[in-house]
Amino acid sequence: MKKSTVAVLFSAFVFPGAGHIFLKRYVSAAVIGGAALVALYLLASVAIDQAQKIADKILTGEIPAEISEITAAVLSQPGGSQTELTNMATGILIASWLLAIVDCLRLGRADNDRISPGA
Repeated sequence: MKKSTVAVLFSAFVFPGAGHIFLKRYVSAAVIGGAALVALYLLASVAIDQAQKIADKILTGEIPAEISEITAAVLSQPGGSQTELTNMATGILIASWLLAIVDCLRLGRADNDRISPGA
């Protein structure tokens, strides 16, 4: 299997930056992987914060412990800065993932051409 194919598969299915590590491009892997990790951290912290608020409301009796009420509480969370943060983090995660895939394809093809020109 070609280096470009393996690198793209690593970046697409393992984590952004994994293909760069395979290609021994450690700085690129750190930048892309770091951006993806920060975005995942932000998304997870918002989700955990929202879940904690709903759990507190259930414990105080503000929301009954029924699935329909809990679902309604999850869907009716107020927006504001958390919505903007979630949208920004999602965009960064998607962009870093796509950038990693495209860059691994480009770098892998360049390595393949350098190793076997004309093949």
